[in-house]
Amino acid sequence: MRGYIFSFLLIAFATFSATAIEIVYPSSQYYWVYGSSQYVMWTSNSTDPSSFNIYLRNNDLPQLAVGSGLALANSVATSLQKTNITLSDNYGKDTGFFIYFSHPSNASMIYTTSELFSIKPSGTAPSVYTPPSTPTPTPEASPTKSAAGTSSTYKSLA
Repeated sequence: MRGYIFSFLLIAFATFSATAIEIVYPSSQYYWVYGSSQYVMWTSNSTDPSSFNIYLRNNDLPQLAVGSGLALANSVATSLQKTNITLSDNYGKDTGFFIYFSHPSNASMIYTTSELFSIKPSGTAPSVYTPPSTPTPTPEASPTKSAAGTSSTYKSLA
């Protein structure tokens, strides 16, 4: 029950987060491998917080569904755009994982969450990140505005 309440809070805080930080690795396309060094990569802008903590969660695993989850890194500088962590434990499950970035002293202040991703067995070849190509802007492309004059993007854990 506490895990579901925490998940709800994660959704609420992630939804109202005002940061532009976006986790690009891991994702649904890029997995991790147990027992090896893992990349965490993100994009950000100059108005984002200067640092954050990284946590691992999986709502289907009791040990990762309660509290904040597993702390992977503390006070990571946002400007780095990537960091390495080592995941030594094997949780016996390979799907349904996500990471989130939070305020360094308050894990309930969520800056962003990743897509759900997999963690493959030790010995699996690592996934290789391929950055997206940058589209060429066209004169017809312009931002759209909602009836209220603004548009918003919301992140969800579901």
